[in-house]
Amino acid sequence: MSILHNEILTRLRVNTTSEHSVIYTKDDHEAIDMVHRGGQPAAVLLNPTKVEEVRAVAAAGERMPHKSTYFYPKPLTGLVIHVMEE
Repeated sequence: MSILHNEILTRLRVNTTSEHSVIYTKDDHEAIDMVHRGGQPAAVLLNPTKVEEVRAVAAAGERMPHKSTYFYPKPLTGLVIHVMEE
């Protein structure tokens, strides 16, 4: 995902901070349909980000690109945010 953002989209001058310039979907069929219908000029299909990759980036003090840390199934928010002590 970093290569896509830093090398490809930047060189193509795609504004990745704009809410409407890049559309994200977890469904590869939906992405391909968007291109076939003419709604989007291209689709990029990526392998899912591994937890180990997120840990390595965090340990290096860096940040992951926007939307690169989509996980399914999502953990329940309360279990992640709240301390579970008696």
